[in-house]
Amino acid sequence: MSQQGTPPDRNQTRNAYCMCGDFGPNNGRCDVCGFNFTSFRQPKPQSITLGPSGPISNRPDGFLASIAYSINNSWRLHKVSWGVLSHDKELIIFPLLAIVSFLVVLAFGIVIQLSFLMDAPITVSGTLFGLIYFLVFFIFVYFEAAVIGAARIRFHGGDPNLSDGIRTSNANLKSLILWAVVSGTVFLILTSLRTLARSLQGGRGLYGLVLRIVGSLVIWLLDAIWKGTTYLVLPVIVYEQVYPITAIKRSTNLVRHTWGEIIAGEFGFGIIFFLLMLPLTLNSALLGLLAGSSFGFGAGLSTFFIMIVTTVGLLGLIESALRSIYLTALYEYATTGFIPSVFASDSDVITNSWVLETE
Repeated sequence: MSQQGTPPDRNQTRNAYCMCGDFGPNNGRCDVCGFNFTSFRQPKPQSITLGPSGPISNRPDGFLASIAYSINNSWRLHKVSWGVLSHDKELIIFPLLAIVSFLVVLAFGIVIQLSFLMDAPITVSGTLFGLIYFLVFFIFVYFEAAVIGAARIRFHGGDPNLSDGIRTSNANLKSLILWAVVSGTVFLILTSLRTLARSLQGGRGLYGLVLRIVGSLVIWLLDAIWKGTTYLVLPVIVYEQVYPITAIKRSTNLVRHTWGEIIAGEFGFGIIFFLLMLPLTLNSALLGLLAGSSFGFGAGLSTFFIMIVTTVGLLGLIESALRSIYLTALYEYATTGFIPSVFASDSDVITNSWVLETE
């Protein structure tokens, strides 16, 4: 077995290489990380080139040098993620299904509330609200895991489709349900604390103002710590098939080594989608003006509104899918020390540093 972060020797006999460096598989499954080599579709015959990046252990010394190294890695992870999404555009369907499912559940809850529970005890209405609340969290968790599962297959040389993503989520259904409950509960607690902080009086004048500011800062810090430590929970669940508590511990450890890429990645998403949104907004305004000059103010305003809603919705779907792919690529980097690479070939193969031999 090769060491963590060291790619297998290409001169070894023909075999299937796992992302963790194990030469496996043992009956189709990696002995180290449990990755199932038979769970993904085989790629078309092709020539695959290895393109490793420097291991995490090679991160340069010095704060500024480390930041520059993280930004460079984040940029490469972004390019890989865009490459996957451009190749597998159908992955956008998963966040779309999440939105549609959310709207269906919300509409169902409203209908039930208005039709049957108007005069019901508060405990019944509260139970219904709680079920819908956690079901919404589960919906988004479920479809995000599907994107991660499909991206994992692509990074390992497979050719995923929508059913592969769904199978991934179904295989981890219990863990995803538990994670939806945990994350939903923490979100509810933080939201309640935030509301409480805003309502704090603490006396009049400067004392009350300081108390509200300190309370808000403490809650913001707790929220940031929670989001940071759980950043890679879903990839951990999908790859390692563990329950949420173990996934949180594992994610916390991985985040310690990739915090620079996480921060740079979040800034990257903000910049990228701002730059995409700006020209699309100007284009929507132009079309609104043209429609308004031809058909009146109402037509122009309606055109602008429809274009903005469509633009924001489409960019939201793209961003959601792209974030999930980015998390997958980041997990690959955090666990192997090598950034997945995009290679231009006849079939536009996207593969990890360690892949199935095709020779």
